[in-house]
Amino acid sequence: MLGWVWPRLFGKRRAEDITREFGEDAQLVFSRKTESILFHRFRMWTQRVGASRNVGHRGRKLPALMMPEQAAYAFGFERDPKRRRLLDGPGLTRKETDRDVVYRDLADRGYVVGSACRYGGDFVIYDSHPSRCHSKATIRVVKPDETVSCTDLAGYCRVQGSVLKRAVFASVDPDTNKPQYVSFAFNPALSTEANKKLERRLSRG
Repeated sequence: MLGWVWPRLFGKRRAEDITREFGEDAQLVFSRKTESILFHRFRMWTQRVGASRNVGHRGRKLPALMMPEQAAYAFGFERDPKRRRLLDGPGLTRKETDRDVVYRDLADRGYVVGSACRYGGDFVIYDSHPSRCHSKATIRVVKPDETVSCTDLAGYCRVQGSVLKRAVFASVDPDTNKPQYVSFAFNPALSTEANKKLERRLSRG
């Protein structure tokens, strides 16, 4: 469903009216006022579809996009047991449930959380509004028993290093339902020409 009606999200509604499908309908934000309230009330940054909103003098009219975890957080699913049950249905995969747990933990820590699809992760985190600071890390959610290959790890860290971010893996403990984090940082010194020559020389044996 294309559209966002402001009273639908923040107006008075009965808990039984808030369904998972209802939340999925409210992921496009057309109102700049809504964007402002989402950020100042929930520290949520909604990402504009396409280019910057300021195109010429008229501005871009395409909507901003919310992640499902942002919509659930705004609805208060994580704090209201009655609403929370609406998310715990058979339609949710383990990855989706873990993403929700990690998102809530990052938001509760005070970070502004955005999508990291362009960086090969699940979330990026900011200390304040993205227009005023650079994101410090990309978070990828993995299963507790998931194996990450050396090639995947090196590529993930290299991409984050090229955009000045830390590469973070997050995993949710099935016993405590709390996320744990492992952080990596790519050392730019490894990409100096001298080190590249040494690497090529060693690889030739």
